Amino acid sequence: MASDSPNFAEQLVKKIVSGEESAFFDLSHEFDAMIKSIVNSATVNKGEKEDLYQEGLIGLYKAAINFDEGRGASFSTFAYLCIKHCIYSSIRVYFSKRNEPVRTSFSIDEVVASQFPDLCTDPEKLLIEKENIRLIKESVDSSLSEYERRVFKLFLSGLSYDDIAASLQTPQKSVDNAIQRIRGKLKKFIK
Repeated sequence: MASDSPNFAEQLVKKIVSGEESAFFDLSHEFDAMIKSIVNSATVNKGEKEDLYQEGLIGLYKAAINFDEGRGASFSTFAYLCIKHCIYSSIRVYFSKRNEPVRTSFSIDEVVASQFPDLCTDPEKLLIEKENIRLIKESVDSSLSEYERRVFKLFLSGLSYDDIAASLQTPQKSVDNAIQRIRGKLKKFIK
């Protein structure tokens, strides 16, 4: 931590608890190096490290809200444990079997870039391909039911089957079935 005062973090925590939102910015600055150190120890790619950093900030916020001076631990120690727990929990979820589709998925932009490497150098081709992609997206969208569109949107945002089911208040099996139907419909457009 950058501060010379060992109680600086505790002072910021009190401000956060009392509703002073800007204090969290200062607290996150104080713990930036700690969060980055924990994130950098994880063996994930660069994109996931950015997500893990955000999880670390969530852990820091949880620590600030739940810190109890009467327990005998310093805020720094408590924050370290909360940050590490949030980051490692996120890693466990990310590498779980049910999130395999998220880990192994690819973006449409990556596919377009690999299939059409000269696309960016020719503005006319770029415009035509953007129109083609728009038409494909519209076709896919119109072939999906309202429920499937909602599931697909949440799935593309990176949510697990459990999280999608919770968000839509439906059984996980219903989400799984919807994703299988979506995959079947998408295969028609890829061929």
